[in-house]
Parts: sequence; C-alpha cells; structure tokens
Amino acid sequence: KLLWGAPMGHYHQGFHGLEFGPNGDLFLSMGDPQPHLHWDRNRPDHLWHWTFYVGPKNQPFVYNGVGAIFRYQLESHTLSVHTSGLRNPCGISFDPLWNLFTNDNDQEGSSFSPGRLLYTPRFAWAGWLRGWAARYNPKRLDLLPVSSLKLAVPVGQCWYDDIVLGEQYRDSLFVANWGSRTVTQHKLTRNGAGFSATTKPFLIGEGIVRPVSVMPTNDGRMVISLCHMQGNEDSPVRRTDLVLIEPKDREFPHLDFSTQSPEDLLLKPWQIRAKSHQEILLTGGDSLKHAAAEFQSISIEDPAIYCLMPLAFQHGDPQSLKKIRALAEGHGNLAANAIRLLKDVPPDSPPTAPSTQFSNPIVTHAMLEVMRENGNATNDFIIQSATHSDAFVRQSASQLLAKTSTDADLKSLSKGNANQRLASILASGFRIWIAAETALELPEGSYQANDNQLQLKFIQETINLHTLDRDVGIFSLADWWTQAKNNPELQVPFQILKAALTNSDSRISTAAAIFLFYLNDPRADQVVQGVLQKEGIDLSSTGATSKTSAAETVAKSALQSADFAKEGRLAGHFRSTDWDTEIALGDLQQGKSLFTSRGCLACHVDPTSGVGGSLGPSLFNAGERFTPTYLAESVLFPSRSITPNFQSTQITLEDQTVLSGYVEFENNNALKLRIFTGKLMEIPISKIKHQKINPLSMMPVGLAQTPQEVRDLVAFMASLKEAG
Repeated sequence: KLLWGAPMGHYHQGFHGLEFGPNGDLFLSMGDPQPHLHWDRNRPDHLWHWTFYVGPKNQPFVYNGVGAIFRYQLESHTLSVHTSGLRNPCGISFDPLWNLFTNDNDQEGSSFSPGRLLYTPRFAWAGWLRGWAARYNPKRLDLLPVSSLKLAVPVGQCWYDDIVLGEQYRDSLFVANWGSRTVTQHKLTRNGAGFSATTKPFLIGEGIVRPVSVMPTNDGRMVISLCHMQGNEDSPVRRTDLVLIEPKDREFPHLDFSTQSPEDLLLKPWQIRAKSHQEILLTGGDSLKHAAAEFQSISIEDPAIYCLMPLAFQHGDPQSLKKIRALAEGHGNLAANAIRLLKDVPPDSPPTAPSTQFSNPIVTHAMLEVMRENGNATNDFIIQSATHSDAFVRQSASQLLAKTSTDADLKSLSKGNANQRLASILASGFRIWIAAETALELPEGSYQANDNQLQLKFIQETINLHTLDRDVGIFSLADWWTQAKNNPELQVPFQILKAALTNSDSRISTAAAIFLFYLNDPRADQVVQGVLQKEGIDLSSTGATSKTSAAETVAKSALQSADFAKEGRLAGHFRSTDWDTEIALGDLQQGKSLFTSRGCLACHVDPTSGVGGSLGPSLFNAGERFTPTYLAESVLFPSRSITPNFQSTQITLEDQTVLSGYVEFENNNALKLRIFTGKLMEIPISKIKHQKINPLSMMPVGLAQTPQEVRDLVAFMASLKEAG
C-alpha cells in the first residue's frame, strides 16, 4: 500500500485522477471524504483531520483539509499537498505545457451540482467549502476564478492534441459530464496567470446514457466510456459501453511505435509525447543525454521544448542549465516553467530584486510559487503582488506574506498606504487559515468520525484507524478558533482584521469581514455581519442546498392543498384559448414565483437557479421541445401525459403511511422510491402493505387558478432555453 488512511466517508469520494508530472512524480486527486457529517447552514466551512500513511514504511502525514490534489514522489515516498480546497476532483490532466487542470463536482445541493473546470497550480487554494462561487460573491479577493462553470457532475477528462478528428478539436480539454450526459470540449486561453475556457458539446448521451470517462488513443481517435444510469443508483453494477469515435470513411493503419526512438516520439501529439517523456525519465542514461542535446537546438516555438527542458534539467549538464537560466529571464509559460525547474539549483550570482520581466503575471506567479517552496522572499515584491489585479498572483503572494512576515511587518503594513493595508489584511487572514490547516491535532469539541468510517478493509486485513492512536474527525474554523484564539502567534493578525472592519476603504473592510466571519468570534461578529450585509455578500448559505430545502417545503405544501382532477374536465374559462398567442401576455418573473408557490418545484428543477426536486423530467430547453399549448395543458393537468419513467407509484406501508413517487430500483428485499421532494427512500419489501400505480386522477392539478397564471407559468417555462 503506497498511500492509505483516509476515513471511509461519502462513497463517491476517494482517489480518482492519476497523472505523471514533468519530473516523474505522481499527481492524484481525492475528494472531501464526508461533507455532510458537519454541515452548518449558517457557517458552511469545515476541515477534515486525519493521517495518511505513505510508502512501504507507513510514514505518517497529518492532513487537515477537504478535497485536494496530492503530489507523490515515488522514489523518496514523499507526499505533499499540491492544490487544496476542492470538493470532489475526479479528473486531472496536464496540457502540453505542463499546466495541470482538474474538474470539481461541487454539489452545493442534492438537486444541483455546479461543476467547475479549474487550473490547479502549486499551493493554490480552490475555496471549497468557504464559498467558492466567486460569481455569487465577486468582491471576494481571496478566491480564485474558475476556467468554466458549465460542467455538470464531471468525472473523467483528458487533453486532446491531434488533428485526426479535425482541426477544430485540437488543443482542447475534453470532460465527461455524468450529470448533463455530455462530453464537452473546452478551448483554454490564458487569462492572466490563470485560464478561461469556451464550452461546446462533443457527445450527447440520449436517455440514461451517461459519459464517465474519455481518452485519446495513440493514433488520435477517442474512446469514451458510457454508463447507463437512470439516476444516482448504487454503483457499479450498471451496463457500460465503451465506444470509439473516429472520422467517417477513414482507415487507421496500425502504428508501431516500438520502431521509433523515444526522442522521435517527443515530436508526436501530446498523448504520445507524454508517454515518451515518462519513458525517457525512467530509462535515463543515453536517453536523457540525447534529450539534452536536442534541447540545445530546438526552437522555443516547438511545443516539444516543454518536454525537452525538464529532461535536459534532469540530465544536469552545464549547457542545459545555462540555457534554462536564459529562458527563465523571458516571458510567458516557458519562462515560468524554467523558473520552477531552477528552484533547487543555486544561482550563479546572489539573487537580486525581481527584474522588469516579472510584471508578466504568469512569470510573477511562478516566482511566488518558488519563493513559497524555498521559504525565501523579497518583501517589497511580495507586498506589491499581494494586491495584484490577477487573483492567482494575489492569492499566492498573500499566502507567502502570511508565512514569511513577522508581527512587526504586518503591523507596519496595516498603517501604510491603501495597497499595503489591503496586503496586511489578506496576509493576516491567510495566516489564521494556514494555521488551522496545519494543526497537528483535532480540536476539542470536534465531530469524531464514527466507527464505520474508521474501518479500512484490505485484501488480507482490516485496519481500524482508531487503533493507530490518531484522531480522525471534522471541525469548523470556529471550532478550532475556540482553542486557537489564545495562541500568541495569532493575536496580531486577529487584531489587524478586527480593526480593519471600520476602514473607509470597502475593499479592506470587506476582506477583513470575510476572514473573520468563519471564526464566529463575539468580539467582532456583530460588526462583521453589518459589513457583509452592507456589501451584499451572503456567506451564510451553502448555495442551492438550503434554497432547495426551503423551496421544496413551500412546494410540497402547495401540492398537499391543490385541487385534483375531476374526470379530466377543464374549467370553462380555460377552454378555446389560443396559447400560442396568449404566451406573449405572460409575466416571466411572476411565472417563476408561481413555479415555487404552486408546487411545480416539488418535482422539477428550476433551470435558472438549480433549485428543485428531481421527480419530474428536465425543463431545460422546454420552449424548444414543447408547444405553448402542451405546456399550458401540463400546467392544468400535469398527469394527462406521463412518460413511463415518470409514472407515479403509490405505496401504503404497514403503519398506514402513504408515499407517492417513482420507483428507481426494486428487488425481492427492498424498493427505492423517489418522493415528491426529490428524496430517495429505501423501503424494505416486508414493510409494504399495498403498492399500485397512481391513477391519473390522483395527481395534483389546479396549480393555476386563472388564465393569467397559466400565461405566466407557460411564459416562464418556455423561456428556459438552455441550462443555466
């Protein structure tokens, strides 16, 4: 066992993505083990505390955090955190420039799982669960932007760098989205030190076909794994198809790569180049020597240089090091990669203040990353970077400032100009957060993991983590702060944050309030709430989870009090209405309100907010899929036309409890019923007294009482052109 010890939490979490990096280290992604053990709707932060055991000697590695990407150095069996603050990163992949990307299924609610595509450099903190959605809180200066928010329960991903499928698909990241039943193509472009991405559908699954993995073949075609699942049933016993995508009417001869040298393969597309790169690292010797020689003559415009440079660095000859130092004085991604390579090599001359080329955010970010890893810093440069307009530069500099500044430094900054004061706030906030993430013990009063989460079953043994005499549990920042607030090392940063709450510069007061909110400290909390309310920042909700819960309560009440169909007759004032023209008189906002208050939300998700139940079919693109007349009839008689997948079943239990919903799974022992609120209930067959298909007349109708309400609801549903 190379890596083990994480508690058994949510069954969808675990080690998902695996990729080898430019120096042969293994990068692997892992999700937050159990986000629901501690789930305070008002203060939705938490950290897990457990111990990894690393390598054949089971070296302990204490970890505080949630989901993360880890870096495993296989030769030394050294584990480190590469990127933290993730919820459930399933897929990870490098692009041909060795930039690492992941997807994250954030699941802010049972009915809404906003997926995000992320650039994940060293030391980045992605913001789960302290409110990652920067689009909801754009004033937050501690969060990183996402490359794309148009994913839906993303799983596997890959980089495609070939022309076989067509030039339009080249240089793209492909993501398999379980939730939206799609494989999406993302073209990434630099946006400061980070990236932005376009999103296009590449494959669309019909019915219950859900893509879960995607990868290129060596010859440039694409293989996709398709899992057939109605919903979130228990895995993995599901039909799965493996499909091959290739251009029509084109033959693909077998390519024998064994006849070509690894150096020749470095000139091939990325799916071959990356494998050749790892082969040369493993082989060493003459292969590294040849790569170093090729590095001397290759053009900086040739993408193969991004593989040749780390290989030449590994070879370590003076000529290679000289050229890498020269490239480090340049601009852009190549200079950034050279800077990262040289972090462990003493310079030819003593270091000086950063030169003018560090105005480039890509290079500046690389410099900060190296400073953080080496523990040295140039203070003026860091202070300037801590208020940079680029979020990656700003966060990295703030974290570095938090680790390298003395209390006197922070006090001095807090009395300087506006930018210096803001730098002191960000550094103070991150110093407290970093202290929580690096605590070696679980705070008192935390939520201890239960026994089921501590039992790790291996092939030849079962290990109870509790017997290893190490705590496993979950805690919030406020739990930790109850004990840590008396730590002398944290007094100055807390006082700086507290004093900044009344600063006239809203950037400063807002940043301080955000950091202090999660401490729940009575010495500052009242002022904190006032600042956040004034700035319109809501940190007290986990997003769609709590909104769905409240909306479903209203919707369920509406269903219980609704009229029911009487022999399918339609009230007189609804007859002979031309809904194709009446739809123009509908009020979209009023329709959205009625969608909740009249019960539609109990069964259907509102695509504009992601809030709602999952009993009814999707309303995405409803305006294109259905006529206004059909939508009007569905409002008046929801059950007049029901597809078999959404046919309601009524179950009466032995205690006379009556439940209605649709059956997702049934065998001789149990039945799984999705009820109106979207909740999935597992019912033992032995507890069921009666089970029958609901007659259409028992489904709720009368959800609109006037023609105008029908117009409003139809107009709202017809406006739902695309997924939000």
